[in-house]
Amino acid sequence: QESRGLGDVYKRQHLLTRSAARYTERTRTVSGLQKFEIKSIMQWIVKFKNHARDGDVKWIEDQKMLGESGTGHSVVMDALDSGKGVSPMEMLLLGVGGCTSLDVLSILKKSRQDVVDLEVQVEAEREQTHPRIFHEVRVHYVIKGRKISATQVEHAIKLSTEKYCGASITVGRSGAKMKYTHEIIEL
Repeated sequence: QESRGLGDVYKRQHLLTRSAARYTERTRTVSGLQKFEIKSIMQWIVKFKNHARDGDVKWIEDQKMLGESGTGHSVVMDALDSGKGVSPMEMLLLGVGGCTSLDVLSILKKSRQDVVDLEVQVEAEREQTHPRIFHEVRVHYVIKGRKISATQVEHAIKLSTEKYCGASITVGRSGAKMKYTHEIIEL
């Protein structure tokens, strides 16, 4: 019943977005007051979207869980030593690696760098006592390509880790010391 309610919320959200877009099309050339009203509606829709549910985790058996994202992708999670799935703490590290690699690749491509391959290696050290949070996370970028500019790589990493990558910024704000290194392999 709860998911049916969320479906109604998503339908309402979709209809609001479509209605606001249609309203924008019809009143594009009218007074500033109406444009202000449209901007307010669109800001409310963005705020509403940011509060939507982003995932569900369901118990399968033993300590095995099935996580499903709000976009419908699934992942099996389990205790670190089980070998049956990714641990939740490993998921955090994979999130950091995935997030920053998407940023860095996009920034390098936009700066016309001829990137052929990109790998991001993430290692972490955790505290010995519970809640065993990360106290240091090391992220190493391996970029392969032709005539890759080291300056452009450093700039892309800095933009990702200080401005765009919410995952690494969140982990860093939790108190973990974040270290970033890179190597460029010329092909």
